[in-house]
Amino acid sequence: MVDAATSHDPSEADLRDLIMRALNDRRFRARTIEGISADANVARQKVVDALKNDLQLGNLVKIFPVRAKDGRPLLTTKDRFISEATFTEKFIDFFASERVTIEY
Repeated sequence: MVDAATSHDPSEADLRDLIMRALNDRRFRARTIEGISADANVARQKVVDALKNDLQLGNLVKIFPVRAKDGRPLLTTKDRFISEATFTEKFIDFFASERVTIEY
């Protein structure tokens, strides 16, 4: 995991690109915030802040309707969710009464 002391401070646009690059990594269908942070080499809180405050990024990113095995929320892009999610995942997403959220 990357901590604040070892991470760099990219611009908002650069951070958006780094996050999108991590989310579009074909090795993963969906990513945890920690996985995105590690790939982007930025502190977890910077990723969280970008997800919370960057409206452009918010229009591109989707919270996956199921959690990781350890309970952490997963993220993907809206485009990847549409094209890669299983019928069951889309069903859960559509009918969920309690959505997965990210604790800021």
